[in-house]
Amino acid sequence: MHAVDLFCGAGGSSTGMVAAGVEVRTAANHWALAIDTHNTNHPDTDHELADLREVHPSRFTWTEILWVSPECTSHSLSKGRKSKSI
Repeated sequence: MHAVDLFCGAGGSSTGMVAAGVEVRTAANHWALAIDTHNTNHPDTDHELADLREVHPSRFTWTEILWVSPECTSHSLSKGRKSKSI
């Protein structure tokens, strides 16, 4: 099995896929530090630094698995919002 990991971050999802026997062919993220870190953790993976909102899916190689994590700037505190107390 082969995968593309979008919004790859530092590579936690890729690490899990590799542990399950999946070859992660390409990892992509919009943040250079994430790509650099993912490359350190997964040097055999091709890496793309790109704004994934503007990339056509055909840019990536065909795989059986497409793993897409939530975009951190819209789904976490990295957007600069304070968390709401429960």
